[in-house]
Amino acid sequence: NPNVQHQDGCTVLMMTAYQGHDACMQALLRAKANTELQDHYGHSALMLAAFKGNFRCVHALLEAKANTELQDSDGETALRFAAFKGHSSCVQALLRAKANTELLDNSGSTYPSSPGLTGSCPCGGTDAGRFSLLAPTAHLLPNPFLSRLQGTSVKVMRDLTNADDDSL
Repeated sequence: NPNVQHQDGCTVLMMTAYQGHDACMQALLRAKANTELQDHYGHSALMLAAFKGNFRCVHALLEAKANTELQDSDGETALRFAAFKGHSSCVQALLRAKANTELLDNSGSTYPSSPGLTGSCPCGGTDAGRFSLLAPTAHLLPNPFLSRLQGTSVKVMRDLTNADDDSL
């Protein structure tokens, strides 16, 4: 059963998405792995793939009609994770899939401030301890896509991501 959940709610599909194993992802999706399942922190396979910038996994999940509007326990979405981490190809794919740019996080914001994955580490290869993958602040990242997003609402991302990655 590809939908068996670990004690923290993580599935094999989530681990595959996080680690970027797109061939395994395809096999799991063919076996009818549920893309809607969330771990105890609300993370879905699509959120984990977007956070890590695993474009092929994001693409496969979107092709399988993964829900782009799922929110984790902090109100974060796959789009917000991808945007904050500067994964412009993932952002573009999510926007093409009509990801909602108006969803608010728990603080009432649509801007991707500093979303991070928190909780026990189901997808990092170990069950020991807790982890926090909080991204560094946008001004420290050498990614021009993120620097263009600094101070910009998520709603404006559509215009910014319509350009080719090379022009960002």
